[in-house]
Amino acid sequence: MDKDGGERSSFVLGLIENRAKEVGVAAFDLRSASLHLSQYIETSCSYQNTNTLLHFYDPMVIIVPPTKLAADGMVGVLEFVDKHYTSNKKVTLPRCCFDDTKGAVLVKSLAAKEPSALGLGSYHKQYYLCLAAAAATIKWIEAEQGVIVVNHSLLVTFNGSFDHLNIDATSVQNLEIIDSLHSESWSTGNKKRSLFQLLKTTKTIGGYTTIPFFGNQLKIFSDKKHFKHYFLGIGQRREWEEIGGIDDLDGGLQLVLLEMVFNTADLEVFTRLIFFQQDESGLIDVIREDVSILTLLAEVLCLLDMIVNSFAHTISTKPVDRYTRPEFTDNGPVAIDAGRHPILESVHNNFVPNNLFLSEASNMVIVMGPNMSGKSTYLQQVCLIIILAQIGCYIPARFASLRTVDRIFTRIGTGDNVEYNSSTFMTEMKETAFLMQNVSSKSLIVMDELGRATSSSDGFAIAWSCCEHLLSLKAYTVFATHMEGISEMATIYPNVKILHFDVELKNNRLDFKFHLKDGPHHVPHYGLLLAGIAGLPSSVVETARGITAKISEEDVKRMHVNCEKYRSVQMAYQVAQKLICLKYSNQSEDYIRQTLQNLQESYKMDKLN
Repeated sequence: MDKDGGERSSFVLGLIENRAKEVGVAAFDLRSASLHLSQYIETSCSYQNTNTLLHFYDPMVIIVPPTKLAADGMVGVLEFVDKHYTSNKKVTLPRCCFDDTKGAVLVKSLAAKEPSALGLGSYHKQYYLCLAAAAATIKWIEAEQGVIVVNHSLLVTFNGSFDHLNIDATSVQNLEIIDSLHSESWSTGNKKRSLFQLLKTTKTIGGYTTIPFFGNQLKIFSDKKHFKHYFLGIGQRREWEEIGGIDDLDGGLQLVLLEMVFNTADLEVFTRLIFFQQDESGLIDVIREDVSILTLLAEVLCLLDMIVNSFAHTISTKPVDRYTRPEFTDNGPVAIDAGRHPILESVHNNFVPNNLFLSEASNMVIVMGPNMSGKSTYLQQVCLIIILAQIGCYIPARFASLRTVDRIFTRIGTGDNVEYNSSTFMTEMKETAFLMQNVSSKSLIVMDELGRATSSSDGFAIAWSCCEHLLSLKAYTVFATHMEGISEMATIYPNVKILHFDVELKNNRLDFKFHLKDGPHHVPHYGLLLAGIAGLPSSVVETARGITAKISEEDVKRMHVNCEKYRSVQMAYQVAQKLICLKYSNQSEDYIRQTLQNLQESYKMDKLN
């Protein structure tokens, strides 16, 4: 298979499951001689977690057992691969090839002695499925590819569960992380790119393949000492002191970078020579003794390539002070000041920045506005900013303080799925069901126009009930809709914040400002306005105007009653939100003391805003 840029996938992937809904994955990269093990609970009957990993690795070969081992109600990985990955080569191996005991022995003997291989002793007891998949994968590679992996030469990584930022395959597509959804509609000279294409400015293949893997590792580089220890390898520093200027990191880096810059061909030749071939002279065997240091060095070079030629390059091509370093908290608010869309701002010079604030006291933001006002772009912008921040890149904003996110869920876009025999509404409901079943307190949820693909009453009811369910969680939610009745939630639930995109009505035409403002905003019958412009008879439009006026009058009365009824609760939540902000602020003690005093006086005088 070909990836972006015509590069063939080099992954061979083994896949197996059990009746407890656990799935084991072993992904072997022939290009870099690395083995990536994963084992997790498959929480979705449609195998969304597995689909995400397959979409990520894009394997040239998928190895599965011949019989279904899935729990009741699950289709089984064999049928899943047959149905959804028809263009990938599928290999069925006997069940005896998926031997976890043999897999544990193989991984322990083949793994290089380096930090990424720590914890091998506990794999066999807890993670037998991925070890079984590893046994089958290595067996097939040796038999069909003629590859013999020598001892202590294999880079092994392991993810016991999704302990990193996980994004399902649908969200990857909705957010345009890998591919742009509508690139064909842009001119050649002004082509809209995906996030990956935006960052793919590295000089080596290892550099750009590091981008999607990169995560919390950056936090160990908080100072020069930590960076030096990672670069040299803990416990191996003495062996590299002969590199000139070891205490002058820049000098050492320059020398190493001059000596060790691999392109694709060099890397493949190096991999085949060092990891897979026997050597009669014994020279290669001597080199293999230090292969863990070499692989660690290669990793660091790829990491440097990504940081310098991708992240730093992306920032350097923008005007000064347009990107900022985000701050992180474990359970604090998400505060983004003047955030911009990282992809679209390179296409539109006058892109309008917008803010976002979410906290435990205000964990849902409902974004109102008519069609084409900027809601979908804003949702995508929020997600991309958080993704950039968590992979270690500066972000397009004036300031940002973020809570670390474990999963991003999106419900964006509409369309029938003929291949899966799903209508627009059924597709919408399946994606929403997956979201509801897998959301955690650390998740970020963005939903766009939920319920618009069915009747207005059912759609409104589903949107309202989904919002109520999400409000009960600690997850942060951004919900975009043009159903004005949804704004009534803010009069009942104090942890709901209403925002709207500014739109002005001039000469019976909508003037979109694309600027986000506080509170609800009623654009007078913009649907009827568009209906009139489209050519509906004036009598029809006027009748509809009278009907909607009566409905709107009843809604306004009900919202006013709710505001009075829940006023005290609303004030308590406003105080709580301000206290949370002060808890995570970097202001001086005098400033915080004065702010608390002002807050107390405002609460007593019923003048909170």
